[in-house]
Formats: sequence, C-alpha cells, structure tokens
Amino acid sequence: MTWTGPRYLVLAWTGPGPGPTLLNLGPDRDRDRPQKSWTDLSVLFTTCLRDVIRSLNWDNKGINVNGRFLSHLIFADDIVIFSHSLKQLQRRIDELVTASSTVELKVNVKKTKTMTNFPGTASLSISGEPIEEVNEKYKHFLMAPAIAMKLKRRLFNMVIVPTMLYGAETWALTKQAETRLATTQRRMERRMIGVRLLDHCPNEWLRGVTKVVDIVKAA
Repeated sequence: MTWTGPRYLVLAWTGPGPGPTLLNLGPDRDRDRPQKSWTDLSVLFTTCLRDVIRSLNWDNKGINVNGRFLSHLIFADDIVIFSHSLKQLQRRIDELVTASSTVELKVNVKKTKTMTNFPGTASLSISGEPIEEVNEKYKHFLMAPAIAMKLKRRLFNMVIVPTMLYGAETWALTKQAETRLATTQRRMERRMIGVRLLDHCPNEWLRGVTKVVDIVKAA
C-alpha cells in the first residue's frame, strides 16, 4: 500500500461513553440510567453522527492512499481527521462542529487533541478555544537507556498494544497484516533495547529481553 503520511491530524474520539474522549459530541453519561436505555442512546448518537459526516463534502480532502483520498476514519463513535494542510484541517473541524450543532451534538474542546509530524506548529481551535497538542514524551521514555525495561514493558503493553490493535475486531487479519504488525513491533523492540537492524539480533533474543505482549497473538 502506498501511504503518504499526514502532516496534521485531529484525534477525535467522539461519543457519550466514559473515559477520555477527544471530540465528545454526545451527552454526559448518567450513572443512574438503565443499561438498555444507555445502549439505545448510543445507537441513536452513532446514527446521528454518521448522518452528519455524510452531509460534509470531504470526498477529495485528506491524504492520498493508492489514488484515493482518506479524509477521516470512524470506528463506532470515534473519529480521526487527516490533513496535509493546517488551514484545511481547521476548516474541516469548523465544518464538523457546525454540522454537529444542527442535530444538537456539542463538542467538548478539552477532550479534543491534535497530533502532527511538526511539533509546536498545530495551532488549531474550536469556537476560539485552542486544541491541545499531544507531545512525544513516551517516545523518549521507551528509548532512554536509563529507564528500566520493566517500566518500558508496562508502558508498551498498556498503551502501545491497545493503540495498535484499536478496532482490530473489525479486521480481516491476513498474513500480510500479521507481517506488518510483527515487523512494526520488532522495530519498536530494537529501539527499546538500543540495538540496530544491522546488529542482526534474533527475534527470539529481542523478545527475551523485552518480554512484551506479542502483537500478532493479541490481535
């Protein structure tokens, strides 16, 4: 697959569910609400959100993947918006906020985050309120020689594995996908240990040192 990475993206986890959501367009959870009622509300919310997305003219926006534009990703009530242009991304955020308001979905700015290949450059906002930019502190944590491997392992298993496998229950796990997952994990493990590909360290040795969860088995 030919993939041109985005310069900017907004991680827009939407929805009324508990926990950290980044672009929360739904109502807050009522702890006393019956589970069935809450499930019905989630289905209604997801339907409304998908109608909002369909109303936006995003067909030729986003990043180019094999000749087709990928403007966003949706899984359940979560959204990621991609763009090479900061100006275009801000415009699409504004369009989403405006369209969402027509069905009475309100954005929670504090739970909206941005990521970029150029840290410190993504000055984005929602209705005049700045969107927080996610930093790369964990990258340096995993590569720092002074950090104990047991701490790196804990971070890898608790943060990186769930992130890599987000939405995996909807995948068709092909041999190609397994190879890409395994290759990516081995690259990360080499960085955690501080060795290079040219060092020709066996995969069994890498796993023996890191003792992290096998990403392919977890998928």
